[in-house]
Formats: sequence, structure tokens, C-alpha cells
Amino acid sequence: GKLAQKIKNPRAYLNDFVQNEEGGYTYSGRRYSVDRHYADYGDVYRKFLIGGIIMLAVSVGSGLIDAAGANGAFYVILPFIGEISAIFAILWNVARLISQGEVVKEYAFKKISTWLPGGASMLMYFALTGLIMSAVYIITHGFEEKAFKCVLYLALKTVTAFLAFEYKKYYNTVQWSAY
Repeated sequence: GKLAQKIKNPRAYLNDFVQNEEGGYTYSGRRYSVDRHYADYGDVYRKFLIGGIIMLAVSVGSGLIDAAGANGAFYVILPFIGEISAIFAILWNVARLISQGEVVKEYAFKKISTWLPGGASMLMYFALTGLIMSAVYIITHGFEEKAFKCVLYLALKTVTAFLAFEYKKYYNTVQWSAY
């Protein structure tokens, strides 16, 4: 199937570049852009970037809190590493999108359209996993005299998951035109 084709020729998209009269190469494949009837591409890209930065700030903020279990329990720390990895994937692909400009080449669009909503889903999963694992730690070990920090940590995990959900929902509402 498709996976076998990708394995056989992972750089098949290079066939979309044709040599021009000057000896350089021109992209001749499909292109995508935000549908002008939907919104200006700059507004959409800005929302993707600002949303990613806000999710990064909230997630890193939760990681800076010295809540019970946040520093000593691997099952609380590992989901945080997953969160940061998911946010990195989101921001990397937003940067790829912005670098493409208004018109996005198909090979880039395919990766971006996989990683932006996929990264948001991963972020939501890891934030909720961190929330649950932190709650498990608090139930089994107590607040360790850090009740406020624990509640704040749990609140930030909830906010991160909610923002990731909204980010994915927004991505799925963006209308793209192909030509």
C-alpha cells in the first residue's frame, strides 16, 4: 500500500520539481492555501503560532511548580516530557507553515496537516495523563504540605489539555484550497 510506496521512494515529492529554462528548479506539484473566503492566511498562521506559544507557556509553567510528585515520580515526569515533545512538534510545524508563506507546497502541507492536529492530540493525551498520574501520586502519598502547588499543578494540566483540544478544533475548522 501507501506505506510500501513511501519506504520504496521516501523522496518521491522531488519529482514535483522540474528544471526550468534558466537551469534552476521550479515546483510543479499541488499547492494549498487558506481559503480566502474563510480567513486571511496571516490571521490563521498567527493564531497557530500564538496558540502554540500559549500552550508552551502553560505547560512549562506547570513544570516549574514544585508540587508533590512533580520532581520525584517518573510516572508524573514522563508525561511532562511527552507534553514538551508534542509542543515542539506543533511549533516546528507552525514554523514550517509560516516559512512556506501564503502558498504551501503539497509535500509540506501533508506533514503539517498531520502534525498540527496530531501534536495537539498528543499534547492533550500527555497533559491528561500527567493530570491523572499526579492525582494518583497525591492520593497515594498526600499533598506533602504543598496543597496549593498541587492544585495549581492540576489546574495547569487541565488548562493545557483544554487548550490542546481547542487548538485541534480550530485547525480542523480552517478551510484550505488546493490547486
